[in-house]
Amino acid sequence: AGIFYEHLDRNKAFLTQFPKQIQNELFEAIKTCNRKQAAEQLHLLLESICSENMNPHHCQVAIARLLNNLIEFMHLLGIEIFEPNENTMLYDDVFELTTIEEIESWLNAQIIIKMIDTLSIREESQYKNISEKIVHIIQQEFDTDLTLESIAGRLHYNPNYLSSIFRKEMKISFSEYLSSYRHHIAKSWLTETSLSVKEISEKLKYKNPQNFIRSFKKLEGITPGKYRELKSHSA
Repeated sequence: AGIFYEHLDRNKAFLTQFPKQIQNELFEAIKTCNRKQAAEQLHLLLESICSENMNPHHCQVAIARLLNNLIEFMHLLGIEIFEPNENTMLYDDVFELTTIEEIESWLNAQIIIKMIDTLSIREESQYKNISEKIVHIIQQEFDTDLTLESIAGRLHYNPNYLSSIFRKEMKISFSEYLSSYRHHIAKSWLTETSLSVKEISEKLKYKNPQNFIRSFKKLEGITPGKYRELKSHSA
């Protein structure tokens, strides 16, 4: 990837001014899939490169360095948008352009937007995958002391990160989903088994039967006992 940049005259490359801070902000915008922010930072970066490198050769070196760093960043993120043999051709493509506006437009369309699109698709499928894992754990282990922290530990994620992913994907919080699933199980147990309200509340990990009754009534409008009674009559 770095062939072009490596073969530039090192003495002249050394004189080149390169705005690393703006580049870091550009990379952050790419990583967070923020197209608008990425376009703004790219514009600032190229503006800074041109104003700080009056010598056209130095300007060209800095742009080659930016392209090199973008390709390295792409590899670091584990995304591939070009065939390996295409990377060196990118340098030829960018230097066929004559104005900085054309270079900006090319970098944005050919590299930055493609990187963001690839990351977005990967992120969405990862979100779905993680949420599905959490849902599966809840459905298998609803009668254990489940917490988001314990699941996060098992899946090797930060609990806050998991919490935000789950809410984003499921449009409901982890605790709300867990309560809702346990409520669904409680209803089927009240209808299909002879387990007492106390036994159900213990199995579903409520602190005491009163908490279970209160929670059930809030969701159903009636107590568990009344629910069982109505269901047995309508059966």
